[in-house]
Amino acid sequence: MRPNRLHVKLLWLADAMHGSLLSSADVLRTASIILKLRHPKEPCPISWEIIDSSGDVVRLPGVLSDGCLADMDGINPERVLLIIPPLHVYNSPHIGQIAEANSQAMHLIGQHAIGGGSIGATGSGIVFPAMLGLLDGAKIGVPWPHHSWFSRTFPSIDLSGTECITVHKQLFTCVASNSQTDLMLMILARLINPDLATTASAFFNYQPERQASIAGITNAKCTAKTADSPVHRAIHWLRTHIEEPYRLPMLAEAAATSERTLLRHFHEVTGMSPLDYLRNLRVERAKVLLEITIQTVDAIAHACGYSDVASFRRLFRCTTGMTPDAYRLRFSVRAPRTHWKVEDLE
Repeated sequence: MRPNRLHVKLLWLADAMHGSLLSSADVLRTASIILKLRHPKEPCPISWEIIDSSGDVVRLPGVLSDGCLADMDGINPERVLLIIPPLHVYNSPHIGQIAEANSQAMHLIGQHAIGGGSIGATGSGIVFPAMLGLLDGAKIGVPWPHHSWFSRTFPSIDLSGTECITVHKQLFTCVASNSQTDLMLMILARLINPDLATTASAFFNYQPERQASIAGITNAKCTAKTADSPVHRAIHWLRTHIEEPYRLPMLAEAAATSERTLLRHFHEVTGMSPLDYLRNLRVERAKVLLEITIQTVDAIAHACGYSDVASFRRLFRCTTGMTPDAYRLRFSVRAPRTHWKVEDLE
């Protein structure tokens, strides 16, 4: 199902932290790229522009690329989002002074709200919807250095909120400017598509579990260019059956394809035959065992799928340029047996 159209207006104010607006534009552009990749023949439903307090477009090189609409015809006012940035201030009262001095911006925000559009406000920029009464009765958070001033100035707002991002009707508020990206991702999830926000978050947020696993995936060549998924199945089978004898018919069956097709596609992806790929896997396993264990070369050969130790030694030397014993002597991370102490083993 194609997402509904969304147009975003980024409010450029003289005293604004402009980086938050550019961060917003980065999220919008990334989301639009994802949508174009998924739906290459359809027009992108996301657009954006930077405007000043009078509503005129502010032209910044590169920022509007892929995002500026030719016109606003046909856009439901309720599908227009206005982003209000945080402000650079000297002290808390300065927040109110800036807002009062920006009567044009206040009018623009008020008219936008009357038209049913959504609003996203960050940090000290929350003052604008607060002064317009748009947050009366809402439970939100504000930057803690300005909490006391906000509490005295806007008694109709419950400022006991501890969440960084909150939603009140059509108004999104964000306490911290460094969470602007998270605010935009939440807005995308609410107004466009949760799956789109999840995909876009991979390009902005640190994801420790993904970060920890990707090296293994890359090393397994599972992300290499492939003509067909049977290659991935074959690689997985080889990696989980290193110690078993190599049989092409069995491998082709595991990959759910013919032997001939498997050989052709496997070479296209990895640049080698399945047997050579298996040999490399076996040598890599042997290296690890030589480095961290005290197993004999014979035992390691069997653990790597070789009943003929002499064949294993030849393969290892041909691949690494040294014998297994020489490799262990050079790269082992364990002390030689003659240096062990009983207490070190307990």
